[in-house]
Amino acid sequence: EAMVRRLGAQAVQVRKPEQLADLDGLIIPGGESTTMGLVAERWGLVEPLRAWVRSGKPTWGTCAGMIMLADRATGQ
Repeated sequence: EAMVRRLGAQAVQVRKPEQLADLDGLIIPGGESTTMGLVAERWGLVEPLRAWVRSGKPTWGTCAGMIMLADRATGQ
């Protein structure tokens, strides 16, 4: 959050699907991907996040955030 603010943007922690509507861009940080997926599912964020990505709005996922954004995985 601090780095986003240093760049002159406002950082908002999204915890509800309706919060996505007010955002200009989205960063999904790293973390433990299984836990992040379970929390996103519990909070009803999985499908709204997928819709956000499909809409073409600026989205960046790092580590587990990138895993959550993937629609498929290849290789081993």
